[in-house]
Amino acid sequence: MKQSLKKRLRKKGLNKAKLKKSILRKTKYKMKNKKTKNRSKTKNLVTKKMSFSELIEKYPESTEVLMNSGMHCIGCAASAFETVEQGAIMHGLNPDELVKKINKKLSKDKKRK
Repeated sequence: MKQSLKKRLRKKGLNKAKLKKSILRKTKYKMKNKKTKNRSKTKNLVTKKMSFSELIEKYPESTEVLMNSGMHCIGCAASAFETVEQGAIMHGLNPDELVKKINKKLSKDKKRK
């Protein structure tokens, strides 16, 4: 196994030091990307996989966006188990756009407080 690795390194013109540097660069790049990905996840408060009951319970101010979008079924029995994505599709809305609007509204409200 060691010989085959050495042969592959010679063919590519790499030695152990160059290989270690390239591995370190790749791992640093991966770690950097993981950090930025986690930041973007915490920024979005609402996801399209949340149920309406969970959304309204956690963020009651989101009802304003839902009502303005034409989703007047907040008190509906189906809203207890239906996700934001399912409700948006049933009403002919783009779920991603709806979630963006809700998150924008919530972030504005947080800045005001």
